[in-house]
Amino acid sequence: MAVPPRDTSRFASDLAKDY
Repeated sequence: MAVPPRDTSRFASDLAKDY
């Protein structure tokens, strides 16, 4: 997973919403 820390926050938010 090569995602910058800046996108990590957004990614985590999306995952949490999905879950």
